[in-house]
Amino acid sequence: MTYSKFKYNYDELAIFSPRDLLRQYPLKENGVPINEDTLPSRYIISYQNSSLHYFKERYFKRRLADYIRKIEGSFKFKIYQMGDIGFTNISGRGAPEAGSYLEELITLGGKEFITIGTAAGMYTKGLFLCNQAIRDDGLSDKYLPPEDFAYPDEDLTKRLSNSMQEKRLRFKTAPTWTTSGFYTEKSTQVKTCVKEGVATIDMEAAGLFAIAQVRNVKIASAFVVSDIIDDDGWTPQFHTDEVRLGIKGLVDASIHCLRMSQNPSGF
Repeated sequence: MTYSKFKYNYDELAIFSPRDLLRQYPLKENGVPINEDTLPSRYIISYQNSSLHYFKERYFKRRLADYIRKIEGSFKFKIYQMGDIGFTNISGRGAPEAGSYLEELITLGGKEFITIGTAAGMYTKGLFLCNQAIRDDGLSDKYLPPEDFAYPDEDLTKRLSNSMQEKRLRFKTAPTWTTSGFYTEKSTQVKTCVKEGVATIDMEAAGLFAIAQVRNVKIASAFVVSDIIDDDGWTPQFHTDEVRLGIKGLVDASIHCLRMSQNPSGF
């Protein structure tokens, strides 16, 4: 976990808020400011362009024009909307950018969020559903007092697990190690994590879980391992068929999960 040099008063209001940004740079559709009441309340947040490309190919183009909306804002903020489900892709890396996106989507009325993306695997590969995140990120302590872990929403995580099973995805449920410095990871740290059952290394989960807890919204996260860290060092597997299929599977399972949450009988 990390500790700030400042003693935080978590009840004190911040000087600057997501609403200030959105007031200055409102979201638009075809150049016209949108009515925020028509935006989704459920979102999939992805970190890979391949996730967005698959979503647009598999889902976006197959819907009627009056059912799909492409909404744009400042700083490359784009939402692809299908009814009450929104899909957005984060172009950068790390908790600060992902946390800012999440804060803004919450301000726009978001209530449920599923984040999907790649992560490093520690001596392992495959798909992983995250059940807790080690707080080594530098963002979570801005929202919550120091603790070892941050947690996703239990209910949404269970529903995502059910959807991953429904889509016949082979996966494991395990903690992740959220860190802000992947060039500083040590062998002793990795081995300690593995002994404690931690399977993956990511850069966002702990911070996003903390934000969701403080803002009283639901969040769940799942990863596909794209590179492996073990005794042999670092082995990248970013462009393998296994990773590509894993990303597609997570998109499908996430959409299924959010569809079922808005309509338990189907979409």
